[in-house]
Amino acid sequence: MKLKRILGLMSAFAGIGIFSVCAYAGTMTVEDVTGAAGGTVEVNVYISPSEDSTAETLNAFTMNLAYDSDVLTPVDTGETDTLGAALYAAAADSISSGIFQAGIAEAGKLTVSWADADYITYSEKTLLFTVEFTIDADTTESSSSVSLTVTSLATDSSTLADSDTLAAYAAEGTVTIGDSSFLRGDANGDDEVTIEDAARIAQYRAGLAEIDDAYMTQADANDDDVTIEDAARIAQYRAGLTTIPD
Repeated sequence: MKLKRILGLMSAFAGIGIFSVCAYAGTMTVEDVTGAAGGTVEVNVYISPSEDSTAETLNAFTMNLAYDSDVLTPVDTGETDTLGAALYAAAADSISSGIFQAGIAEAGKLTVSWADADYITYSEKTLLFTVEFTIDADTTESSSSVSLTVTSLATDSSTLADSDTLAAYAAEGTVTIGDSSFLRGDANGDDEVTIEDAARIAQYRAGLAEIDDAYMTQADANDDDVTIEDAARIAQYRAGLTTIPD
């Protein structure tokens, strides 16, 4: 019954624009990523509590992701929601229960929503969902933005956030597009991903070697930052234990 009430509140909010006086001060983040034309990228969306808050709660949300459909195309996850509709985003463990929907509302617009009878509590930057995009193989763009707006949001009390709060949650990430020669994990520029790349990254982190600026983005094997974890990822990749994103 509570879940139906949450969904009813969210529907009423979206349909007739009723706003509560409740305000929150968390932030959303759309992760910046790098990929190659013709390849794919995974864009993560996070929520974080405000700087002066130790923990905040989340019970439901509806968000829109706007993107250039001539450059980026969301990838069907192969999963379906409770109504049998295709999912174009993958829910993170933080919101693995409840009702999750992620569908293409129109060209260039992906709508993602979630609601649960039980709220989640987050005290740090927390992953909500991931969208995989295919980058058009023929694009001449060097980058493309992914913009997020929150149209409704509820906390543990199922109280809806006010309009000013929703506007403050807006965020934007950038997909930086390289050419097809981009090879993630190739830290030394020899057009291969080998254990030598893992060694170069480990030496770089220890201050014993340099990585050419031209290959710094490629050295980021897990599409985050260049850390010792990238060296470990490459070693695992060479052992056949994991993959490296495009």
